[in-house]
Amino acid sequence: MAICLARLPLKKAPKIITYCLWTVAGFRLVFPFSIESVFGLIPFKAQTIPADIALQQVPRIDSGIPFVNNAVSSILPAATPAASVNPLQIWTTIGAFVWLIGGAVMLIYGIVSFVILKRKMREAVHIEANIYEAENIQSPFVLGVFKPKIYLPASLSSQERSYILLHEQTHIRRHDHIVKFAAYFILCLHWFNPLAWVAFLLMGVDMELSCDERVLKQMGGEIKRDYSLSLLSLATERRIIGGSPLAFGEGSVKERIKNVLNFKKPSRVIIAAAVALAAVLSVGFAVNKAAQIHDPQSFNFGTFALENANEDQKAMHMTSFTLDGSGVATFHTAPISSYIPPKCTFAVEDGDLVFRAIIQTEQDQSFFGLDDNSIVAIFSVINENTLVFKSANVVLVADAGAKYTLVTQDALYSLSALRTPYVGNNSAVGKIINFLPRIDWEHAQRFFSIGDDYGTGNAPYTLTIYYEPNDAETSNIRNITVTPKNSVLLFSLIDNLEEVNYAFRSTPSDGELDKEAYISHVTYSKNDIAEYLKTIGLEWEDFGNDWNGSVEKMYAAPSVSEPQVLTIEDVRTLAKKGDSLLFEDVQKYKGANVSSNLDNYIMVYGVEGGYRLIVRSDQSGKPDSVNLESIWASGGGGIDIRYGDIDEFLRKWPIIMQVKNGTATPSGATVTLKNVTDTEYTYGESYTVQRKTDSGWVDVEPVIEDYGFDDIAYTLPAMGNKEIIVDWEWLYGKLPAGDYRMVKEALFVRAPGDYDTFTLYTAFTIVK
Repeated sequence: MAICLARLPLKKAPKIITYCLWTVAGFRLVFPFSIESVFGLIPFKAQTIPADIALQQVPRIDSGIPFVNNAVSSILPAATPAASVNPLQIWTTIGAFVWLIGGAVMLIYGIVSFVILKRKMREAVHIEANIYEAENIQSPFVLGVFKPKIYLPASLSSQERSYILLHEQTHIRRHDHIVKFAAYFILCLHWFNPLAWVAFLLMGVDMELSCDERVLKQMGGEIKRDYSLSLLSLATERRIIGGSPLAFGEGSVKERIKNVLNFKKPSRVIIAAAVALAAVLSVGFAVNKAAQIHDPQSFNFGTFALENANEDQKAMHMTSFTLDGSGVATFHTAPISSYIPPKCTFAVEDGDLVFRAIIQTEQDQSFFGLDDNSIVAIFSVINENTLVFKSANVVLVADAGAKYTLVTQDALYSLSALRTPYVGNNSAVGKIINFLPRIDWEHAQRFFSIGDDYGTGNAPYTLTIYYEPNDAETSNIRNITVTPKNSVLLFSLIDNLEEVNYAFRSTPSDGELDKEAYISHVTYSKNDIAEYLKTIGLEWEDFGNDWNGSVEKMYAAPSVSEPQVLTIEDVRTLAKKGDSLLFEDVQKYKGANVSSNLDNYIMVYGVEGGYRLIVRSDQSGKPDSVNLESIWASGGGGIDIRYGDIDEFLRKWPIIMQVKNGTATPSGATVTLKNVTDTEYTYGESYTVQRKTDSGWVDVEPVIEDYGFDDIAYTLPAMGNKEIIVDWEWLYGKLPAGDYRMVKEALFVRAPGDYDTFTLYTAFTIVK
């Protein structure tokens, strides 16, 4: 198309220039790759269709032109969870067979017609060299590849013969017969593309026009009239001689005669300008446009996710980072990861995307020794949607070269094309769900259902989306915060939707939907989400009037402040409220909704040191119970903090033992002990390490037979803290990857020989 348009400004230039431009089109059609350059003029991406598009849950092209992406992607069939094969795989397989059949038919037709025409020319009379005269043709043409022959009609006059013979000999000298064969072979590959047919025909026109001009230049402009008359007398309306596309003769008569009659030797200025323009176009269309990001605001919205990394890397290192509209980046990691600065500024510097630290806490500075504005990480910019990790002062990923791709921006913008009036349209709703941002990197969406309203009475206008952990140990749903925003998208795109449920199970499924296994859920009505929108200055109408702008505003809005993790001191403070303790008093803390229905609302809050606070309520304000339990105790044994004695309860579990975050290695760890009572305790050097198995906790087998610990009693003062470094490699060797816990004893000594023993536990994970 670009070369077709380029013929317009080159209309008065020598036709040999436009003829040569078609080699660029041939190059692009034959070779699936190209060099990247800043001189590239093609506005779309070289690989518009991803190689794995048939395997994508939501098939999407990436042309580099948003409205084209949206228009085409919206009509591609999405994968359905229940189907064993992606619908697009079926269509691409069918399309591949159709393409092969079409190409084969074209190729066979070209070869057969060539052979038939050559047989017809057996009766032609040999005149001289490679020139033949035939009675059964009306127009001269060239036939052959390695030994091309010129066939002339017997009715030609001597003057016409001289003109036409010079024309055909010019074709052969320029190897036009070989170009014709190559062009037809390319057309066989791209027979389905109408622009390829246009290019094939226009190239033939430019070939003939440039050849005419060469003859006129050689014989002089005074022959224009006679040359035109000879073209007219020998003209054929058929562009394909003898039915063969591999032979060519005097077609395009009208345009050729006009060109001959208007021919005059072009000025040097026109030639120079035409050559310069052709050179620019040739280079510009032959290479791909290099990705150049000059403005950091190109990255001001979206979530970049780690793409080419294994699960261990994703667990050990950064899994994604979010860029907002204010020039701040937030890094996201798995819970077992080392500490990473949560906030950075970002800017494009020398073509790279550079993240610089925003020092918010002493930990930011002490953990890495970073100052405010220190470089945290550098990424090479591939394009506005793709980054590659280059280097860092903080270990964010396992290896340089890890690739991050934008997973939010285009997908969210494209959602507007997927509107459906009915929640009952499974195909349309499934495609919308597949386009939604991930809720986190620990859970995957496998199923959805319509009409399961959990007793709220909104069926059949209810949508339930089911999530399951990627593995049995990643079932933490406390940090999921995007469900309100995802609900905004769902209510905006599904007209009669009244309610959205997000259901969670604690273990991976076996590939089939078992609704009874989803023991936790959170529900949003359309009214709930309308109230949420008000808090960020948006209304439903905004998404109808300006979808992209509203989506950007919603995702750029400041996040709700992070909920706090409960400490023992927080529990003591809550307990002092007694019977006046309300449900909202604990809502600011991190918790998980484990309710099975809305009539029995249950929240579980983790408390430092191996405790949990379980709050049961009907959401009327006053909880039914607020129980503090130890996660290591079996058979309950907790107390309601409003009425029970916390200190007495803590005496059963007086010491909090924890592995310090990020210190667990195969060889050892740093362990902290915290006395939460006003009583002094003692502890020794002995400990046991246990590994979690399917059958429970099992002692790790020592690598030595005879071993012992020093019989030393260390003091842990009342309300005091101790930090100890534990090296277990001498006892257990290096521990393989897995889930472990350390078991240790502490003593409350009343008098020599009179003491109570308390067993302490702390869990930790060893990663590869």
